[in-house]
Amino acid sequence: MRTLLASSRRDLLSQKGVDALALSAGSQIQGRGTSGRAWMGGAGNMFLTLALPARTLSALTYPITLLPLRMGTLIAREIVRFLPNPEAQAKVQLKWPNDVLLDDGKVSGLLIEMDGTCSYYLVGIGVNVAQAPHVPSLGADRGRRAACLAQCGLAGRGGDTAKDLSIAIAVSITTWLGGSQEDTADSVIADWEKLATWGKVYDLRDGGAVVPLALETDGRLRVRDLTSGATRLLTAEYLH
Repeated sequence: MRTLLASSRRDLLSQKGVDALALSAGSQIQGRGTSGRAWMGGAGNMFLTLALPARTLSALTYPITLLPLRMGTLIAREIVRFLPNPEAQAKVQLKWPNDVLLDDGKVSGLLIEMDGTCSYYLVGIGVNVAQAPHVPSLGADRGRRAACLAQCGLAGRGGDTAKDLSIAIAVSITTWLGGSQEDTADSVIADWEKLATWGKVYDLRDGGAVVPLALETDGRLRVRDLTSGATRLLTAEYLH
């Protein structure tokens, strides 16, 4: 467990000759989110990167484009377990394609990329545990209001909650990895849809507003455009 890293992903890339690896940072100052945006966070929050072998994930029974959704369901499940009561747990939702919300604020995000040798998928995960960083409403790093687990209380949890959560998420994902060939697209979609933010209006980063309608079997999101009324499929666009 390191105290401070520029980026847990960059540090993980320096490791060689491993089947799977998890690296957790107590704080980081050069983290990256989706679309090249910064993911900043201070002490007490969780920053985790896992290197998952591409050869293992190539045996999945569904398109790799469903991987962010499966990761989201696993992360959300562990976040729910760390919240103190059913009222707080009921506030956890998933937003396509890779965010976990708590009381409509972003509490967790993830970024999945291939490493330079195409041997591993690097899954970078951030969870706001102790504090919710300020998120600009304008500019390149604009985004949804942030939330943190502490706002719902973490009663009865002593020690390093961020470290404990990083271990729980790493164990959950690596356990899933061991049986991933038995996972199915129907299971991924069903698990994700249970926590989805259906019916809520979201702004697209390139303009316009949409309402999520359904997931396709390859992980694309079917939405209704509020201006034209037409339905469309989202792939690369990210909702606020």
